[in-house]
Amino acid sequence: MERENRITGVFGIKGCGKTSLCKILTLRNDKPAAIIDYCGEYAFPIVKTVAGFLKYFKTEPRLSIRLVSHSDIERVLGILSRLERVLVVCDEVDAYASPHYIPEGLAFIARYGRHRSIDLIYASRRPAEVPRLLTSQSDDLFAFLIREQRDIAYLSEFTTTDLALLRNLSPLHYRKIL
Repeated sequence: MERENRITGVFGIKGCGKTSLCKILTLRNDKPAAIIDYCGEYAFPIVKTVAGFLKYFKTEPRLSIRLVSHSDIERVLGILSRLERVLVVCDEVDAYASPHYIPEGLAFIARYGRHRSIDLIYASRRPAEVPRLLTSQSDDLFAFLIREQRDIAYLSEFTTTDLALLRNLSPLHYRKIL
């Protein structure tokens, strides 16, 4: 039987509620979670080194990984891509991935995570600044307030719904696009 996974993207301007939604989605997921917490916004047990991640991930059901070094982030994503039945949360994914570059482990999770039951939640301010591989493989897309017309046009590729309303959403309000 083929294993399943979910890939979820969350977009919106700064301070609109992206991280709050990611936290809710993380708590609703029953898999052990590794959160690449680039800005330090998660209150789960925290590690700041790859060694700390390796030491505590098997014992903590949810672990906030506060790494700044791109090589450390790539190393942890590579390790996570080889695990099974895990949730990977990449908050502020555009801090270490772009339309022109995606860490190998993250690319593997997006492409083949379903074979290992690896769920992925990623968040970014601007949808056009994340690797196309992530949005193309997403099962769910959520959008908070977005003001940039190019970002709205980008998200419009995924739905027939008029997304002009994204420019007027109140803080902590979002629309499910996909």
